[in-house]
Amino acid sequence: MGAKLRQEFSGRVVEKQKFDDFTISIIHFDSCLSNDWHFHDKTLICTVVIGSYRDVSTKHIQELTPGKIRCYQKGEAHQNIPIDLHSVVLIVELEDRFFNDQISRNNFTLDELVNLDLIQMYLDLITKRIMQPKDLVSKLRLAFQGQVSTEYDKRANEIKAVLNDRWNEFPSLAELSSVLKIHPVTISKYFSKAIGITISEYVRKIKIKRAVLVILNTEKTMAEIAFACGFSDQSHMIRLVKSYMGYTPGHIRVLSQENQSRFKHLLQENYNN
Repeated sequence: MGAKLRQEFSGRVVEKQKFDDFTISIIHFDSCLSNDWHFHDKTLICTVVIGSYRDVSTKHIQELTPGKIRCYQKGEAHQNIPIDLHSVVLIVELEDRFFNDQISRNNFTLDELVNLDLIQMYLDLITKRIMQPKDLVSKLRLAFQGQVSTEYDKRANEIKAVLNDRWNEFPSLAELSSVLKIHPVTISKYFSKAIGITISEYVRKIKIKRAVLVILNTEKTMAEIAFACGFSDQSHMIRLVKSYMGYTPGHIRVLSQENQSRFKHLLQENYNN
């Protein structure tokens, strides 16, 4: 395996915004994707927005589908093999100065809800909405919290694992207590202290994330999506998605479709030329 340093990404960069500590790019995979072994000279956080691709490293092979997050360490050799052409990936390149004594590049902690913030970045980037660097840095640094060190952290991670594994069941506090063998009051205490939000708020964000990913990747109606993702009705979903993401579900779908159409048009122009 002869991995080479790659200065550019596989696929095509269609949107890009640079900040002091990081750069955000939207990448479209197409038939021009090169799947050779390579590495990058920066730490990368990648999330699939639309479609999928196969990630191959010296340690594992995994399919990255919508909602999946992958952190590539600086210098880590890997391959990106397309599964769905015209897949869309958001990539955050982290400069060395992003890391400090408290933020270690080796302590990336995968929290399912980090993806919700990354999708927010994707929407803001394709709409040219002004992003706030300080807010973005804070959100990104939450993904590098370090290793679990307290009993609160350990218990909270156990709770999060159950909530994410059973996201479409939305287990009650009593059910969580039964599964984890922890008293309901203790569950609430551990979770709120470690995560900073209540279990109800965490579950609400899981629903929003799932709904947005379905909106981006299917043609299902909003009523179907609301039902599948556990909202009381379509209006409830629209209200919560708009409140958290800043866009209505319908607007999110239109924005993504327009972005895809623009990219396909550019591909056709390049082909004709």
